[in-house]
Amino acid sequence: MKGPARGWRATRAALVGTLAGAAVLAQAPAPAADAARELFAGAEGDCVQPQLAVRADGALALAFAMPGRAVRVAVRLPDAADWQEPRTVVASKDLAAGMHRGPRVAWAGAALLVSCIEARFDAATKTMHGNSDLLVRRSTDLGATWTQPVTVNGVHGSAAEGLHALAAAGDRVAVVWLDPRGEPKGPKVWCAWSRDGGRTFGADFVAHATPAGGICPCCHPSLAFGADGNAVAMWRDAIEGNRDLWCVALGDGKTLGEPAPAGTGHWRLEACPMDGGGLGVAGDGRAVTVWRRENSVFWTCGGAERQLGEGRNPALAVRGQRAFAAWERAGDIVGAVLDLDSKAAAAPVVSALGAGAFPCVAALPDGRFVVAAERRTAAGCRIVLWER
Repeated sequence: MKGPARGWRATRAALVGTLAGAAVLAQAPAPAADAARELFAGAEGDCVQPQLAVRADGALALAFAMPGRAVRVAVRLPDAADWQEPRTVVASKDLAAGMHRGPRVAWAGAALLVSCIEARFDAATKTMHGNSDLLVRRSTDLGATWTQPVTVNGVHGSAAEGLHALAAAGDRVAVVWLDPRGEPKGPKVWCAWSRDGGRTFGADFVAHATPAGGICPCCHPSLAFGADGNAVAMWRDAIEGNRDLWCVALGDGKTLGEPAPAGTGHWRLEACPMDGGGLGVAGDGRAVTVWRRENSVFWTCGGAERQLGEGRNPALAVRGQRAFAAWERAGDIVGAVLDLDSKAAAAPVVSALGAGAFPCVAALPDGRFVVAAERRTAAGCRIVLWER
């Protein structure tokens, strides 16, 4: 096979290291659900697609979309008992929101960054609304005020698909998104890089293009920084009928090496599952991935893929040599702590958290993990939170 498959074995070893162990399905029933806390109950309108980010001192930022209205962000400081009131990042009726489309959030040092794509498809008229650009805004006062947006995509309107990822490590900031520009036809993974904490971005570039057509067009990409200042991107490709997850390393505005598959199996599917998985980097530099194949969730940290169980829409956060994966299963959010040093074949213990959809995860400096998700209630869609 040409393209991404070229030399993938050597590339994958360099990208994620090696780890022994067989894939094992968790068969035991999940322990009882934890109590969830509902956030921002007084919000007027639905709150969807939550995303979390952790500052070095443990401050949390939570960004979410209010479809047809605004992108908002709330902060919880390390010693605070509660969240601050959500603040508006941008008010717009033309926001990409739903099915992993929505804002992304990151801390670049003490500065708070929120990215979003202002693009909305009207199914009734089959027309796009909004500027279809990927915009990054920056705040140095916990979201009270925001800079004018920086447009990341180099050609106006090229980010209309609405799927992207944002990550930061100090002054280094990276953004990846789906963009159809260039040949061959079809969506590609584009990237832009900032060296000044998100104040400006360099010229965007193609991080990955599948030679025989586009990548999977409706699955979100993922992005994470390692301690060395380089990043890893992950996306779902479409190669010879297989919809598998692939990774590539990124450094200082360029691609480092060749793409490598996240797993070892294949999902033959002539459709888009709208499920791009989650990504992190362990303390020892290995990429940690969690993703869906057919009706099951898998994870990797080096060698063999390991099966977590049935589900969809997985997310992940990593701190040192521990990670927490959360995903949807039969209308609930479930999760598991992953020991990244373990070579044992025993499967991680899967715990039920409670009703929800589209989880996101953050890893706090003290070793705890925070999970946020959507939950449909009589009052509309709300955000719920668990701490583990």
